[in-house]
Amino acid sequence: MRRLFFTSMISVALSVATALAAQQKEITVLWHRLTPEKEAFSVLMPEPPLRVRRVIPFSDELQMTTPVYEVTHRGVLFSVLSIDKKAVAALKTPEDFAAGLRHAIQHSSRATDNELTFNSEVVSNNEVAKQYVVRAAGNEGTAQVYETATRYYVLMTLGVRGSQLLARNFFTSFTLDAKRARSDSDMVTVMQDFSLSPSAPQPLWPVAGESSAAGPMGAADGATPNDSAPKISVGGVLNGKASSNPQPPYPPVAQAARAQGTVVVQVTVDEEGYVISARAISGHPLLQQAAVKAARQARFKPTRLSGKPVKVTGVITYNFVLEDDPAKPPTKKY
Repeated sequence: MRRLFFTSMISVALSVATALAAQQKEITVLWHRLTPEKEAFSVLMPEPPLRVRRVIPFSDELQMTTPVYEVTHRGVLFSVLSIDKKAVAALKTPEDFAAGLRHAIQHSSRATDNELTFNSEVVSNNEVAKQYVVRAAGNEGTAQVYETATRYYVLMTLGVRGSQLLARNFFTSFTLDAKRARSDSDMVTVMQDFSLSPSAPQPLWPVAGESSAAGPMGAADGATPNDSAPKISVGGVLNGKASSNPQPPYPPVAQAARAQGTVVVQVTVDEEGYVISARAISGHPLLQQAAVKAARQARFKPTRLSGKPVKVTGVITYNFVLEDDPAKPPTKKY
């Protein structure tokens, strides 16, 4: 009986080990290449990111609004900060900028014993960066700072350190040769994992225009925020107002399940025409993620009220339709 018991225990242990090994198998997947207009860089991200203008406190006197490209994926926050040197001219040297970035992390809206600690210099794609360990809001991560003639670029992860595979794909893909990067492969290696991911850390700084963004601000483009301007406009269905609205690929799992129909995604568009938030509010669950990813990439002409740019909230609809004959290979229509 005891021998049978121990044999059963060994079998269970081997089954668990085999299952864990299967979960940790390395696989190759396609990531999203981000090469924004008017920027000098290219980088791979696990999903299409949002472009959000956030208010970052580089000192008690200098709070500036700057573009941040960010996405959360499998418990990790990935972000790229684009900072105009002219807007932080008071930070005259790279060392001054690092001190300002440390102040911004220590005084973020989610500050809980936050810290930025220099780690080493790293070389990636023939570019030299300063690498730091980030501790913020109870999470650890990595930051890398690149400098060009006109900008600082800060790559940051929260929820995973730079040496781990997810973060390593992100950091090693960054390049300041965006033209060459367009011909590079967008395939990366990740660990296959069927377990539930923890919630990703929240961004450290508020979106420009939120009530929490108090105090003096300098804007990266030289503009001064006008508090008397209308804050937001309701735009209804926005499909016809988009200057660019990429259509989502039909998810294979949805094709196999013959899931179809309309997905409605609620979005907020900022003053420059970028989608800064997107969430599905109706539609088949197997189709919603693809629709949200597509909505993040939509672009709009800036909306003005009384001559002033405003944010717009509305919806984008995506229609997923399969052929009626199940004997035929599924095709997609929008």
